[in-house]
Amino acid sequence: VIAITTTARQIPAERENRTIFPLLAKPVSRGELVGGKFLGCWVASGICLLVFYLFFIVVSGSREQVWQISNYLQAMWLHWVFLAVVISMVLMGSIIFAAPSSNSTICFVTVVGILLLGRHLNKVAVSLPEPSSTILSVVYFIIPHLEFYDLRDLIIHNLGLVPWGAWALATLYGAAYTAFFLLGTWLLFRQKSLA
Repeated sequence: VIAITTTARQIPAERENRTIFPLLAKPVSRGELVGGKFLGCWVASGICLLVFYLFFIVVSGSREQVWQISNYLQAMWLHWVFLAVVISMVLMGSIIFAAPSSNSTICFVTVVGILLLGRHLNKVAVSLPEPSSTILSVVYFIIPHLEFYDLRDLIIHNLGLVPWGAWALATLYGAAYTAFFLLGTWLLFRQKSLA
């Protein structure tokens, strides 16, 4: 929630307050502006995430008398990668959609939809007739699978660490989608008139 609402306002607020013009009048490119907005929102969300996980570790560890620091670090890192994908997607939405409210709403619905339904789309696609089956399969393979980053069940049930190879692949997967959305944001922002 913090990541989406904070990111959705970044570029539209700069345009509305007319502060984007002095920024771009300096030797700051639009790509650097997009990168700075992304990093600012990602680091701010990461700080909130760190506070949350520290609180969670203290409460969980004091109740269970078990301190699974490696599990918590894996979960926190993958959660932060998840936020990178979401923040870059919302930043791209702030270029596409007219108002921060519409961007926030559409991104909330998209993220919740992916988290709740994304993992089941391929199962549903098998039971559908053509061309619906193919379309749904294509959607399944195109969307970023944010459920890869949800380690709640592993931590709650003490199921151990995620294999480090899978952890690294999930990180690379998130980095690829983040780069894709940031590149799209930069390309759209280059073409957009600021006046």
